[in-house]
Amino acid sequence: MSLDDPMPVDENKTREQLLRELAAARRTIEGLRAATVSRAGEDRASSEDSRSSEDSPSSEDSAASEDSAAAAEIRAIVDALPDLVIRIRQDGIFLDVKSPSQDVLSLPVEDIVGFNIRETGLPETVIKTHLEKIDAALQSRMVQTFEYQLEVPRGLRDFEGRAIATSDTEVLLVIRDVTESKQAIEQRRSLEQKLQHARRLESIGRLAGGVAHNLNNLLSPIFGYAEMLLVDRPPLERRQDYLKTILKAANGARSLTRQLLAISHKQIPEIRRIDLCQVVHDFEKILRRGIREDIEVEIRQPDEPVVIEADVSHVEQVLLNLALNAQDAMPNSGRLVIEIRHLIVDNGLHDLQPGSYGLLRVSDTGTGIEQDIRDQIFEPFFTTKDPGRGTGLGLSTVHAIVRQHGGGIRVDSAISAGTTFEIYFPLGQGALEEPSSTSHPRPSQLRKGHETVLVAEDDEMVNQLVCRILSKYGYQVMAIGGGEEALYLVRRQPRPIDLLVTDIVMPRISGPELYRRLLPIKPDLKVLYMSGYADEVISEHGVRRGSDHFVRKPFSIPGLLHKVRDALNSEVDTG
Repeated sequence: MSLDDPMPVDENKTREQLLRELAAARRTIEGLRAATVSRAGEDRASSEDSRSSEDSPSSEDSAASEDSAAAAEIRAIVDALPDLVIRIRQDGIFLDVKSPSQDVLSLPVEDIVGFNIRETGLPETVIKTHLEKIDAALQSRMVQTFEYQLEVPRGLRDFEGRAIATSDTEVLLVIRDVTESKQAIEQRRSLEQKLQHARRLESIGRLAGGVAHNLNNLLSPIFGYAEMLLVDRPPLERRQDYLKTILKAANGARSLTRQLLAISHKQIPEIRRIDLCQVVHDFEKILRRGIREDIEVEIRQPDEPVVIEADVSHVEQVLLNLALNAQDAMPNSGRLVIEIRHLIVDNGLHDLQPGSYGLLRVSDTGTGIEQDIRDQIFEPFFTTKDPGRGTGLGLSTVHAIVRQHGGGIRVDSAISAGTTFEIYFPLGQGALEEPSSTSHPRPSQLRKGHETVLVAEDDEMVNQLVCRILSKYGYQVMAIGGGEEALYLVRRQPRPIDLLVTDIVMPRISGPELYRRLLPIKPDLKVLYMSGYADEVISEHGVRRGSDHFVRKPFSIPGLLHKVRDALNSEVDTG
């Protein structure tokens, strides 16, 4: 009987009995079906496992194969390196060594595997360096760098190394011979220094040539008119003209030296809190007299003060130089605009530190500056003017002064469209300070003195000049040539000496040292120092520029007499 044949029915059974038997049959069929499905699943899984086992290796074999491939790749990389590569234990035992040549460590590579680094005969300092870096690499788990020198068959060589921890007890050392690269760096540095030296010599040569040219131009009228005064004995009126020309040339020479000092940053500015608007206002008359009448000058400034920290004379020099430069750029008339205002500078503006500045803007309607020479305009003695029409020091002096004041400078120019210079001075904090007065009465109006003055000056011509000026104006003068002579004289001089006028820099005993030695002998002695050196040298001797106890060479007659009187009226300078 198949499953499709009808089930025989016992007609004597009740309906309930038949239903119970039917339910039991269904449960039996469902159980057989579930068992069949489970066995089929197990057979498929077994078949797949069998095929997998036949077609691929085990997981352990796969991991071993991957490790072997990685090791081969690492070994290929190590072999390609031009370096000495050492695998070493923390205790110093060589586990493996790969070397590009036999003399890197001055040891046969095949003979050191299995030995301790202490047994290699390497210098103790080299062994110590390796062991220290091995320990540091294992402890920090960071790459450690080191370098040393070692004598090998090729001579003394420079080595650089890296220590890299590869496990808890092993380190990989990668060591490279850097002798050639270091030599190349040194050669390049030497060439750069020679190039810089050549450029400095070129700059010094240009500077010396410019100074010589300008000084010769100034000395020519001095020598020429002085000789004419001696030889021709001209009438009084012509004699005065000669002397005025000599003085004009001498003032030009003095101005030249001051510009050179400003360019070299050897002249210390007398920084004060000043009103930039007031400085420009006070200088306006001088400025207009120095500018041609066919140039229109316009000054724009705010109603409130623009207080900056600067040297008044230096600001005036910046303004004058920029104005004269603008005048030369406008040969056929033009317009010069000078503008002053406050400015707040943020990051990234003309290399200035963030902060508040006073802006001095000088604009002209001139010929403009060509782009290819704009980087050269601040170089000393660089000029585009015809020979004899410019010194080439104007803009370089402006640049030096501005930088010395902690400010900045910007140039904007276009051909046939004019040029604008923007000067940034740091704003000052606090009340304005009045600069010391530099005006002196005329020689005929100076009051004569009567005090005794000791002049210590090692330059004979300057010594004679000072003595003659002071004698002419009533002072009792004692002249000596140097510090030792002054000490000898004062110790044997019974009469009082009121003032010591001395050069600062003299052989054997300087002026300040001479004064210190004289004070115990003459406790009431006053002092006036003289010098033609830069402010940097003067300050090194403890003398303050602008002090009542200092006069700068070259000086005028009123300037010297004014300083002598100030020194006599001041307190004793005890340093």
